[in-house]
Amino acid sequence: MIKKLWDRIKKFFIDEEFNEKMSHIENEVQDEKVDSREYNSVVPKSFTKTLVRKGFTYNSNNKRWSRTWTTPTLDAEERTLEVYEKKDDGEWISMMYGNEGGIYYEQSIGYEE
Repeated sequence: MIKKLWDRIKKFFIDEEFNEKMSHIENEVQDEKVDSREYNSVVPKSFTKTLVRKGFTYNSNNKRWSRTWTTPTLDAEERTLEVYEKKDDGEWISMMYGNEGGIYYEQSIGYEE
């Protein structure tokens, strides 16, 4: 069993023919045009009504929806700004900002229908 494993490791790291095949496959995949909409959820047009029900407010300056979370600490409190932003192409992004203002969470939630 160890010999089989060692042979596979050698093939992966040393075998030029194998490496060329893998390189060719990787290049084919990288050259493919992918529409990211195929892999994201559809966000209903009523999504903003859901945000209002959950306590979000619209900031017209930043063109995004947000709400603030707070939690007490021994020294004071920590705050998190939860944001939903609709991009020009219809994609909705969810983001969370920490006390220092940096983004610590970001995820696409899908495209508006």
